[in-house]
Amino acid sequence: MNFITFFNCKANKYKGLLSAAIYSLMVLGCTTSKQFTQLNTEAKTAYTTKDYETALVKYDSLIALKKEKGKKVSGKVYNYAGLAAFNADNTSKTITYLQQALHDSAATADAYYALARSYKKIDNLSKEINNLQAYVKKFPDGKDIISVRKRLFETLVESENYDQALGLWKNMTSESKSSEEMLTDYLILNRELNNNDTCDEVANKLLDINKDNKEALDWLARKYFWKAENLYQDEMKAYKAHRTRKQYAHLLKALKIVNKDFDRALKYFKRLYNLEPSKEYAKFIGNIYRRFDNKQKADYYLEKAGK
Repeated sequence: MNFITFFNCKANKYKGLLSAAIYSLMVLGCTTSKQFTQLNTEAKTAYTTKDYETALVKYDSLIALKKEKGKKVSGKVYNYAGLAAFNADNTSKTITYLQQALHDSAATADAYYALARSYKKIDNLSKEINNLQAYVKKFPDGKDIISVRKRLFETLVESENYDQALGLWKNMTSESKSSEEMLTDYLILNRELNNNDTCDEVANKLLDINKDNKEALDWLARKYFWKAENLYQDEMKAYKAHRTRKQYAHLLKALKIVNKDFDRALKYFKRLYNLEPSKEYAKFIGNIYRRFDNKQKADYYLEKAGK
């Protein structure tokens, strides 16, 4: 065998081996591609039929296989993997997958809402607010917009972002604004913003809904107590400065108003004390009975207050 013949034989041999290797890679590539397709189809089917645990297992496998093969996992896959995890009550994977969907700009309205609720579960208020705000901005007509706005309002009050909460209140539905929970938060934010007239109105609405609403009772109890106490102090000071018949008559007239407001305050504080027998409420009640010159009841409640 001459050199040329030998070289051609060797070349044909390696060519054959190379072709076999390429063929094997092609077969392997087709097999992997089929695996991707099969897992994706099975995941979608399970998700559609609300078999979320199976869907999550399939999406987990699909994501792991793609990473193993050096392939990019689409944001859409992360989105539905995260939603499957949310519905399967797997908070950790929900956050991991949906944050990746957000990063890839593939998150749906459901994804933002699921993320917000997941952050609520782990008490991460700031990230819950971020996702609720993003939902309101991106999906103002989303199917969950009413629930999202309600929860966003609650979180803004909880985080003491009162001005933002007040702005959001204007866009709430009438039904949302009429619920005890929402009105209670609305009372809190107006109290913090010193909108006293609004607080009076809201507190009375709340008591029409629930006579034992503590925020409403507390607002009205303190309002009437300090209204009565301040008027009492002012009138007593004025009478001591000018002990005239006219000033005394003015004092008696004022004391009728004082007693009426103390009586209102007492009614609210006693209801509060029955709901929550705190030392602070006992002190208020005791001091009101002092103003009524009822020593026995004053001593009883002031003892409860630790005085």
